[in-house]
Amino acid sequence: MLETNGAVSELANVIERIQSRSGRANGSHLITLANGGQVKQHHLRLRFDAARAMAAQAATDANKKDLAKRIKQFQFRDIRAKSASEISDMKAASELLGHTEEEITDRVYRRIGQAVTPTR
Repeated sequence: MLETNGAVSELANVIERIQSRSGRANGSHLITLANGGQVKQHHLRLRFDAARAMAAQAATDANKKDLAKRIKQFQFRDIRAKSASEISDMKAASELLGHTEEEITDRVYRRIGQAVTPTR
């Protein structure tokens, strides 16, 4: 959606910004830096760390100290397992991660505990 109720969406703004860039992409990378260079691991690390710090600060400012602590403990490598765990359908989770067998997804990446009935 590029427009909703007459308001331009953020996606439309991004597309416009990309289209207004001078020149063409120099490589075959889907995601590039502003100068056209390849996004490497340290670029992702810097941006992830900055985003995590901002999220933790927002939680602290909202007086949600437990949430801020959990945000600070979250690591970049947790994203893959978290995305697999949030999908209820094992087949869909396996496809998302590119696994040929659902057992790999279940054993290595799914981190959902078994639902149990409380005793009281």
